[in-house]
Amino acid sequence: MPHGGEILDPFAGGSVRGIVAHKLGYKYTGIELRQEQVESNIEQAKEILPPDNQPTWICGDSDKVLDELSFTPDFIFSCPPYYNLEIYSQEEDDLSNMSYPDFIEKYQSIIKKAYTKLDSGGFAVFVVGEVRDDYGYYIDFVGDTKRCFMDKMLVGAKLYNEMVLLDPIGTAMIRASGFDKNKKVVKIHQNILCFKKPL
Repeated sequence: MPHGGEILDPFAGGSVRGIVAHKLGYKYTGIELRQEQVESNIEQAKEILPPDNQPTWICGDSDKVLDELSFTPDFIFSCPPYYNLEIYSQEEDDLSNMSYPDFIEKYQSIIKKAYTKLDSGGFAVFVVGEVRDDYGYYIDFVGDTKRCFMDKMLVGAKLYNEMVLLDPIGTAMIRASGFDKNKKVVKIHQNILCFKKPL
């Protein structure tokens, strides 16, 4: 993306993406449902960045806020909730509280609205990882994210690059000892999916 370009983050649950973007000379707008998280992001940015170079965080439901935003981002960069792997709040619009079909429906609506605003030729990058259902089976959230973006009738993005983000091993070796009992491998990576909006 061009230097000084604008980044849109529809799932801005942390401060890092916004702070690093502004450190590197970009403009960042993130949308986050929880007021306390937005306030935390703003405070952290104030501690690290100069007053005249602050990211923008908007508190609200991306599915509604995106209807009101008028700018054209050069880049979309986000890490959405991994379904119900972590429950973020009890708010009605919180994706982590929904059934998986409802989650995917709202998730794709947000993706569509963000992608529609993206400048032609721009990239949308989502960091995602797999989660399991109540019976221990993978639900294919990574695949569903690809399908949400690539649905020709609703979004129409093209998958351009796919990368693997290796996570710190941390307690993986300890957790791996449970394999004999539950037969579940320990994941130490996430997927980085890069979509491009055709010119």
